[in-house]
Amino acid sequence: MVDIVTKQELEAAKLDVKSAGEAVNEKKVIVPRYGNPFKSIPLVAQEAEAKADEVIAKGFYTSFTTEAALKASLPTVSEMRARADDTRKIWRWNRTSAVGVTPVTGTWTDTGLSDKDLAKKETLDAVFRTTGKNLFDKSKIVPGEYFNSTQNKIVVSTNWRRSGFIPIEAGKTYTLSGNISTNHNIAWYATNDPASAAISFTTSKVAQVAPAGANFAVFNLTNTGQDVTTYDGTSQFELGSLATSYEAFFLKILKNDVAGIPELEQQVQAKVSTTEVFDYKSYNKINPANCDYVRRYSTSTKGFTADTLGIAASAYIPVVAGEWYVVSGEYFGNTATPQGGYFTSSTATTALDNITWAKPVDNVGHCFKVPTGLGITHIVVNLKKTAVGSTQLNGNVQLELGEQATAYQPYLEKAQIKTALLPSNSSGGGSAGGFNDAAWYKFIKADGAKIHQDKLPKFRKAMLLKNEDVVVINTGTSLTARTSEHCTLRSDAPFRPPMMHSNAFCSHIWDALKWDGQQYRRYDSAYFSETGTFATSSNLSEWDDGAYRDGLTRYSESANAAVQFLIPINAWQFNFIYRTDSVGSDAKITIAEGMGKVQVFDEASQTWVEANNYTFSQLESTPATRSVNVPNPLGVVTATTLQSKANTTYQKRLKMRCRNTDGTFTSLDTAKTLTIARIGAGARFMYWGVEWSPRQFMISYINSARGSHATNATTASNRGLPLYQDNEIWSFKPTLILSELGIHNDGAGSAGAYPVGTFAGLAYNYVANTGYELSMFSRAAYFGLTPEYCFFTASITWNFNGIADDGTLLFGLQTKSTKGEARMMTALDKTQEAVQSLRDNNVLAIDVTKRWVEAGFAIFGNLKTATLGSGKDGPTFTNEGSHWNDTGAAIVAKSVLPII
Repeated sequence: MVDIVTKQELEAAKLDVKSAGEAVNEKKVIVPRYGNPFKSIPLVAQEAEAKADEVIAKGFYTSFTTEAALKASLPTVSEMRARADDTRKIWRWNRTSAVGVTPVTGTWTDTGLSDKDLAKKETLDAVFRTTGKNLFDKSKIVPGEYFNSTQNKIVVSTNWRRSGFIPIEAGKTYTLSGNISTNHNIAWYATNDPASAAISFTTSKVAQVAPAGANFAVFNLTNTGQDVTTYDGTSQFELGSLATSYEAFFLKILKNDVAGIPELEQQVQAKVSTTEVFDYKSYNKINPANCDYVRRYSTSTKGFTADTLGIAASAYIPVVAGEWYVVSGEYFGNTATPQGGYFTSSTATTALDNITWAKPVDNVGHCFKVPTGLGITHIVVNLKKTAVGSTQLNGNVQLELGEQATAYQPYLEKAQIKTALLPSNSSGGGSAGGFNDAAWYKFIKADGAKIHQDKLPKFRKAMLLKNEDVVVINTGTSLTARTSEHCTLRSDAPFRPPMMHSNAFCSHIWDALKWDGQQYRRYDSAYFSETGTFATSSNLSEWDDGAYRDGLTRYSESANAAVQFLIPINAWQFNFIYRTDSVGSDAKITIAEGMGKVQVFDEASQTWVEANNYTFSQLESTPATRSVNVPNPLGVVTATTLQSKANTTYQKRLKMRCRNTDGTFTSLDTAKTLTIARIGAGARFMYWGVEWSPRQFMISYINSARGSHATNATTASNRGLPLYQDNEIWSFKPTLILSELGIHNDGAGSAGAYPVGTFAGLAYNYVANTGYELSMFSRAAYFGLTPEYCFFTASITWNFNGIADDGTLLFGLQTKSTKGEARMMTALDKTQEAVQSLRDNNVLAIDVTKRWVEAGFAIFGNLKTATLGSGKDGPTFTNEGSHWNDTGAAIVAKSVLPII
């Protein structure tokens, strides 16, 4: 390190390629680099020398006049790069064996990097300074080598393939998955020298703590051949004590590099201008200039055909699996059924399948959810042309992210940093535009006071004593039904209850409700052994809830379908979680240890019976319709043919136990192997997983909400929540209904015109009207149940027509009715009217909407900015303009949690 007073003097010094200097008065380190003689790195003085050494170690290359001279050289280090000036290429030395640190044999390989490429790579390295979840970089794989535990070092063998050196931190816990398991899984190194000895190695893969002095990890991929790439795309090395779902390695921008930068885009572009950083996206995803005006999409062939009908095919439009999209305007089929297909690439000529369309809540346009797990990356939709042979679309058309169409915007690309590269929003971050960090913390993170502690006495007593099973039910709209569609997926998803697999609202509630000791294992938790062919879905035609919630279910239609698992020791209550539907099969329990080990609760007799050889049905009875006198919100009654149960029950429990109350029957001290197999009638065997507890009793939180549904049983397309309540609410025998008051889709989320008194009437009919057969009070009494009730109102967003363009609440004129004169109301007024209606009927109701509005103004200064989409983990309150993201879910949950 050379100390020079100024940067100008330093640059004039013409440092050689192995030197670096510090401009002392400017607190900068200056090091040589290809394509640009000097690279300036701002630093505080005490960091200068260490940073210079790091840069030199990583980025410098020996220079040779000719390629021949380079290849004739014998490097004295195990790995190095060099530049051949006559070819202007960068070469890498790949040794094939070594003694000590001196390579014996090896080859020079062209890395494919020119000086310009290298400069670009070094610039990218300066931007991407952290990684995603998977720390294993496939590009660093070394074929023909492996870590040998006997010799405690890396050796050569054509049977093996290993990872590169993965930077890690001593003392932190790491987990490896997806490679071939051997008795030497992870080797820990102080340096990234393949010829050095390892500090230590592990004999298992999960929850391994990096030893003191370790800076790198190496693991073996396979011993089936150095060129076997099978495990390149399945191996994952990650922080933490659990193996989570596979995610490809990618680089990310450090949060500290971007937090609080007003001109973020400009500053990052100043570092690197490349498509590796930016996506260029338009809010409206249909670009008229790129449409195919010669061909149209054919739903019969799932390909393309010459147009003779005046139909154009859109360009291949990128989509994200699991997300919802809505099309509006002049698309083909806008008054009937649209046409379009799912594609696995932007060059595929045949679609994987046709798009399955649904109608949005407001009945404008058509929407669809992109299926997951099928490799879908693009869609094509048919659009209207002005005429056959025309090269113009017949009016405006828009495809956008979300489930409800917004006002038309022309196609306009804007540069956005790729979501995968950005850090998660764990603290709200600072941003321009009036973002208030302190308010963000107050409304999302800070503890709040307990409220209404005396209002739910039966629930509070059961929670305190834990002397009975407690069941808490939520039902409502997509705001509480949606999980991983709009919120980030949790890494421990396979070990949480159904519908708690993301950072959505219900997960926050569960984390406050759960009793210690309860365990969950989903189908993908490596806890189950399956027989037959199984698949995972949340949307089959027999599941009438399928398009409206991510109700993950493992299912098989194999004649020999079965699943085997273990009841561990000390599990008193143990429940099998499954689904029923209209083609469900009969099933039988077999216990390997024989009789007298496990009992099952028989619903028909309401008694505990022997579990070994017990049979039960996964067949859901056909919903029965009947004439129901349905009152409208103003009290006018109409006889209507309706039902009150669904075609499927999700997350149903088959309750088992390994001890009775007095201890005359117990097997707590032994593990039991259970097999549940399809038998006899039916076509489909289904399960989610299992749950257990060391206690006799458990708490369950059942999220039965459905997207696009409303409280009114006569809602268009029969999407009224009361039509599904018998099996989706009352069959669980709830202790507490802690639920969204689902009037959002009845119109409470917007400023639209409705008769005065509509929302008080809707809330009363849905919950407390004992003269209405389908009210909650009436159905609970019908089944002999006496739950306690607590409802909370929902959100208001600009996309849902509840907020004006200036960010204030939007007013709408409500029409005169028998309940009152015409008046101006906002969406907040509507929800508060409903809250008061419930309180007038002695029902606990939480005005969450008011809290939502306060949070928007406090954090962003206006509601429009607060509710525009910012992605699943963004700082605004929605993923895509309508549905709660991680932030929005936390705001609502924080408003509800004080009650429990």
